[in-house]
Amino acid sequence: MFKNSIMFFSDGVKVDDIRKLINDYDKAIKEKDKNKIYGLQGKIIQIMKKRINSRYLKVVKECIKLNDDNFGFMIMSINCILIELYYQLENGVDETSDFNGQTRIEDAFRHVLPKLHEDFSTETGTQFYEDIRCKLIHQAQTNTNVAISFGTPDMIYPYDQEEYTVYNPELFFNQIMALYNTLFNRALHENNVTLKNNITEKVRHIAYKNLKNKSLNSFVEGKV
Repeated sequence: MFKNSIMFFSDGVKVDDIRKLINDYDKAIKEKDKNKIYGLQGKIIQIMKKRINSRYLKVVKECIKLNDDNFGFMIMSINCILIELYYQLENGVDETSDFNGQTRIEDAFRHVLPKLHEDFSTETGTQFYEDIRCKLIHQAQTNTNVAISFGTPDMIYPYDQEEYTVYNPELFFNQIMALYNTLFNRALHENNVTLKNNITEKVRHIAYKNLKNKSLNSFVEGKV
């Protein structure tokens, strides 16, 4: 967000503050100061968690409270953003297609959807991508014979009477929110070095999106 000539990373946190944290973190890596690395990385991850809560989760929660069907498209669109962002955080990439040079945006949905429900598969992810993500983002509508409703009992409900497949934006959001809670709990409270590094790298991409900057991997691999 840009306000009063200042770029903010999240509520009350300037982008410049994040850049300073990352610079201090990189210095700690070069100096092999494990205590500093641990503390600074924790701060970076906490700020990313705060950014997602304030920019996305809080917005959807407020919309759900209003109990207005008109918010269905918007909430599902945010769900799509959160699904792809989750994939980027897990893999430490700026854009989904950056992961291995062959990744497509669809792959994020094929990877994340099975995490939302035990009955979902990679094929469910492909269908969600085609029915919801592509159509909502590019055409402001769902795919043929696909609808969005808060009233269905399941996340994806086959409404046979009218031959419609109905997606429930609130139920999807609840599962996505639980997935993020697990992600940040793993990053902050478990010794998961790869996940910590990947979230930090995503924060770096955001903070330095208009500036040239050496990647975290260069420091981790000792190339700098």
